Amino acid sequence: THRRKHGGDRRQGIGRALGLKGGHAPFVVDATAGLGRDAFIMAHLGCRVLLVEQSAVLNLLLETGLQQAALAPGLAATISRMALAPGNSLQILKKIAEGRLQPEIVYLDPMFPLREKSALVKKEMQVLKVLVGDDQNSTPLLAAALACATRRVVVKRPRLAPALATERAPSFAVTGRSSRFDVYLVPS
Repeated sequence: THRRKHGGDRRQGIGRALGLKGGHAPFVVDATAGLGRDAFIMAHLGCRVLLVEQSAVLNLLLETGLQQAALAPGLAATISRMALAPGNSLQILKKIAEGRLQPEIVYLDPMFPLREKSALVKKEMQVLKVLVGDDQNSTPLLAAALACATRRVVVKRPRLAPALATERAPSFAVTGRSSRFDVYLVPS
């Protein structure tokens, strides 16, 4: 709620990374939905969002959360722009790329790499890491996202972390205080 009310409009980092301008509402596949927070913000900003998550536990949490949020006052319009697709992101992106309905944007938020700091990450992220495990397939996932998206792929990374792909540099990055969005533009 705080992020929705006070997080800003399309000029916030995620909106700029998605290239949101004017009244355009792109179709976005959040291929690493996790807890659905970024997907919710994208939907709140007007995007149509398909949430893909491979963890059965997280899918159950997301499904329950979407059902409850649809009943909350003032959230029905945002939730109506969100759909859940349980399954393996690589397989789903490959199926989408072969089909007629291709997303303009694919959003990736892979599990952040191990930190060198002694302080632990927030408890919810510790639980998420236990449920999902370490990031094993971010490089093939980026390749599948680039083959699937028609406009751009946005990858959320820690601010000081290296880019996800070593063979292809991001087109540009939108940097915040603790994280950044690497944007890979897809040629038309």
